[in-house]
Amino acid sequence: MRMKLYLSILLAFVMLLASCGQADTQTGEGTTEMITSEPMTEDAADYSYTYLDVFDGLMLHGRTLPHEKGKLGLEWSWSGFTMQGWFDGPILAQIEVVGQLGVIFRVEIDGGDSVAKQFPLGEQSVVLAEVEQGYHTITVRKVTEGSTSRVTVKALIFNGKLDQVPEESPLRIEFIGDSITNGVGSYPEAVTNWDYLTHCDAAYSYATMVGKALNAEVHLTSISGWGVVRGATSLDHQLPLVYDLASHEVDKEAKWDFASWQPDVVVVALGTNDEGVPPGQFMPAALKFLKTVRQKNPDAYIVWMYGMMSTKQTAAIELAITEMKDDRIVYLPQETNTAGGWGHPTYEAQCGYAAKLIELLKPIVSK
Repeated sequence: MRMKLYLSILLAFVMLLASCGQADTQTGEGTTEMITSEPMTEDAADYSYTYLDVFDGLMLHGRTLPHEKGKLGLEWSWSGFTMQGWFDGPILAQIEVVGQLGVIFRVEIDGGDSVAKQFPLGEQSVVLAEVEQGYHTITVRKVTEGSTSRVTVKALIFNGKLDQVPEESPLRIEFIGDSITNGVGSYPEAVTNWDYLTHCDAAYSYATMVGKALNAEVHLTSISGWGVVRGATSLDHQLPLVYDLASHEVDKEAKWDFASWQPDVVVVALGTNDEGVPPGQFMPAALKFLKTVRQKNPDAYIVWMYGMMSTKQTAAIELAITEMKDDRIVYLPQETNTAGGWGHPTYEAQCGYAAKLIELLKPIVSK
C-alpha cells in the first residue's frame, strides 16, 4: 500500500508540474482548498490529493523572498515555513537548489526533534516528511546560509488538506550576525571532521537555542564572513549595506518590509570580521548602524553581543552604545572560544552564549 501511495503521488506530481502556471487559488482540480474557519474534525477530514501552488496557507519563517504564484524563495539561514492540517503519507516538494554546495533542511513534525534532510544542487523532487494519517504541524527550515545555497520551492505535494495558517509565537527576536550566528563550526563533530555543508547548521547556533528556550519566532539576518566596516575576505562585505534587503544574493532590489515583522528584541553580534579595522574607524560605523537598527525597530530591546572570537572592538562597541543614549540598548560580553570547526566556537561555547543571553532577556521579555 505504501509503495502504491508513493507511485500514485509521484505520477500525479509529474502531471501537475505541467500545469503549474494554470492553477489558481480556487477549489478544483490541481489547486488547493484552504480552510479558513473552524478546524476540521477527524470525521470531516478529506485526504484527497492536494496540489499547493500558492503559499498563502503557510506560516513563513525568516526573510523569505517576495513570492510569486508557484514559487517561494528561501535564502537566509533558518528561513522556511510551517504547514498545518490533515495529512496522510509523504509530504513532497519540487525544489530548485542553486549555490555552491547544496542545502540542508531541518524538518520538525508535531513539535518533535528536527531531522536533517540534505539535498544536492539542481531541480528535484524530494520527500520532506512522512506522517501517519491525522492532524499534523510540519515545520521546514533551511539551516544552510545564503552564500552556500538558495532554494526555490515550486510546489508542495501531499494527500490531505491544509487547515488555518498557524499562529506565530508572540515573542519575536532578530539576530544580526555572521558565521557564529549561523552556527558555523559548532556541530559537535566539526572539531575533528570538518565539512562546511553539514557542519554549518543553524540548529547548533546560540540564536536558535535562545529561540527554542524562550518559545520565540527567530529571524537570522546573518552572513558568514561579513562585518560592519568590512568582511573577513572583502571590503564590500558590510552587513549594514544589506540590512534593508529581503535578499543579499538572489534579488538585491527586493526590500525587506520592516513593518511586516517588528521584533521585540534585536541581537547584534557583529565585529569579529572587523578585527583589522582601527577602533577609531569602527566606532562611528557601529554607531551609525545602531541608529539604523533603532530607526527600523523603534520599540525593540537591542543587545550588542561580542567577544566570541575576538575582543579588539570591545571599547568601540561600548562607546557607540553610550553615544546612543538609549537605555534599551545594552552590551553583552561573551567568552572567546575558537576551538570548534574552522577556528569557530564549539557547540558547548554556543550553549554558553545562549544561556547568558537567556539570562539577560528573561526578565525583559516576561514584562
